[in-house]
Amino acid sequence: MTEKVPREKIKREKGFLYFIGKDGYIWAAPMKHNKTGVKHKVGTQKVPLTEEEIAERKRKQEAASRPAPEPTPKKFSFLEWLLGKK
Repeated sequence: MTEKVPREKIKREKGFLYFIGKDGYIWAAPMKHNKTGVKHKVGTQKVPLTEEEIAERKRKQEAASRPAPEPTPKKFSFLEWLLGKK
């Protein structure tokens, strides 16, 4: 089964990073050395995501929403235990 992929001519500008956003459109964000640029939508057609890309995004969201693990208690050496230092 084949999918239709949008073919759109995008004029690239120096100092911008191009990526597919969460909404499926192509976006341009200024690189760190580009102080004057502003993030903006470039494309007018949605780019369909594959099932693998959708699953990867879900895994990343689930990993980010998990609480941080609790710190493990400090282990004391035998000498510290013997002297009663905590």
